[in-house]
Amino acid sequence: MAATIEEIREKLNRYSDSNSKIPHVYSPYQNSHYCNFDPFSQKKTKNTLDDIFDKLMKQYKATHNRKYLQSFFPYYVFIDSIFDINGKIVLKIHKERTGTNYTTRYVIEVTRSFFESYRPQIDNVYDRIGGTNINVDYRPRVIIHDGIDDIFFIYNKDYSFKNIAQRKEFKELLLMHINSRFLHKKEIHLQGLPF
Repeated sequence: MAATIEEIREKLNRYSDSNSKIPHVYSPYQNSHYCNFDPFSQKKTKNTLDDIFDKLMKQYKATHNRKYLQSFFPYYVFIDSIFDINGKIVLKIHKERTGTNYTTRYVIEVTRSFFESYRPQIDNVYDRIGGTNINVDYRPRVIIHDGIDDIFFIYNKDYSFKNIAQRKEFKELLLMHINSRFLHKKEIHLQGLPF
């Protein structure tokens, strides 16, 4: 079932709210490009597959407002991510700190199936964001996830419960797990103290 505009907007908002988990590549100015939630046109376009992938990491609104034929490329393309029709993130670009902690480099996280289908285009994006850099510390990384169909759930956990009893049981297990971790830390850090 195709994802609604509201579901995709909610997922993007949840990603932007979790800044502590994963730094984003877009600025507040670029955030305005996310208003384009309708990526498909009913008429045939002359855009190539490379043109579509060119939307990634581009700051121009004109680039992001182009429409694409659904049967040609059935994905939503934003500045740092690609969603499939069902609203699952199949490609995500973000930054990570390098070993020096003063610099950052790009990380492309992609599902295995999407990578195998569009490897030349992903390699092109990789080269464009610094893949040809001589210094290995600044060169982007590509992480291919096997067995995962939505990269969103690597950084955002979602739990669904059928009834209140299941939710209560989950809370008790969670509290038990947190308490055991606290007790373990207490044993390590307070060893040899009189209390």
